[in-house]
Amino acid sequence: GRHFQKSAEAILTDAAVAQATGGSYDTSEHRTELSALAGIDWMPSGWTLTAQYFCDWVAGDLDTLDRADAYRHGATVSVSKAFVGETLELSVSALLNFNDWDSFVSPALEYSLSDQIRLGTGAYLFFPGPERDGEYGAYKDLSCLYVRARYSF
Repeated sequence: GRHFQKSAEAILTDAAVAQATGGSYDTSEHRTELSALAGIDWMPSGWTLTAQYFCDWVAGDLDTLDRADAYRHGATVSVSKAFVGETLELSVSALLNFNDWDSFVSPALEYSLSDQIRLGTGAYLFFPGPERDGEYGAYKDLSCLYVRARYSF
């Protein structure tokens, strides 16, 4: 059991009733949820490969919840490899939501100048599904590139 966010319409309705009666209202509902995850890690010849399948199911009627599907599922994959005496690391992580076929991809490149100084660049890329934006595609306008520097002491 866990709490799920109610839809905006359900919250406004509950708020109006609470205001008229002098009562209180909740912005979430307690529901039963079943979640599962299966994954594999594999490290052949300096490569690191990780893949996962995840899913969850929420019991009951979804009309009052801010959730379109009772059953959600997707997959993640992450691949990385170190080069040049393990000072340069190239990686890519991706997520695919099977409900809406939306996705998220994050390529990255990081270089160690020393044990204390690391420089990197990468991107966060969000792609909508063919029919609906979906959970990750909703952030398509927030896709970006970044540059970072890290100093450890």
